[in-house]
Amino acid sequence: MKKLILLLLIITSSCVGTRTYNYTVPNTQIDYYTSENTKKFDFPFSDATIVNNVIYVAGQVGNIPGTNEIVPGGIKEETKQTMKNIEAVLTSLGSSM
Repeated sequence: MKKLILLLLIITSSCVGTRTYNYTVPNTQIDYYTSENTKKFDFPFSDATIVNNVIYVAGQVGNIPGTNEIVPGGIKEETKQTMKNIEAVLTSLGSSM
């Protein structure tokens, strides 16, 4: 019985310290940018997310623009193409690298 009470006390005390906080900043403007190439392939994601005038780009790969094909030549060429693809997204949004 003492072990059961101790176990319940431990479980209860571990739940007391858990809280959920909402860190959303008031007046946050969030926009999603989807390029024509992404729309053409009906991908379920955007090329960039703009939060209060800050552009976040993620998920770019070394594909040949307008296709689903990865550039030939291995990781070096894929990396170069990925950077070009990121630059194209930023340029289309009026920004640069």
